[in-house]
Amino acid sequence: MAYWKFISTEKTETECFLRRLFGHTDRVVRETGEALRVAEGDTLFLHQWRRDSRGYLSGPFVAASDAGKWLQETAWKHKNNHIYWQVEIDWDQPIYSVSVAKIEQLDSQPLTVEDHPQPLSDVTGLWLEGFLKNEGIQTVHHP
Repeated sequence: MAYWKFISTEKTETECFLRRLFGHTDRVVRETGEALRVAEGDTLFLHQWRRDSRGYLSGPFVAASDAGKWLQETAWKHKNNHIYWQVEIDWDQPIYSVSVAKIEQLDSQPLTVEDHPQPLSDVTGLWLEGFLKNEGIQTVHHP
């Protein structure tokens, strides 16, 4: 099992939840040289980026599929379909959210919040999952 952080904006966040789908653009694949290697069962987090702040992190989510191109071709039409690396998501426990500012205020943090999707180490993923459950606000109940 691996840990991954995805990113959304105010315009894409609702669609992520309605479609139960996270994704990212090919730009990240071109820049890093790595395809999105999310596997079914991996633990996922969502960084909801905001213009007026660093946003907040939510999770944990579960990858309900392996990542692939165009799992839902009609997703994010308002973004001109540039978000075509996609992974289906689900959750089997409550989802918690915490502001990125709260994480960044900690004296020691194993997480640097980037503004793009990123794989997380096991240590960072476990830490973030625990931090969200202990310090976050429950935002989504178990379905």
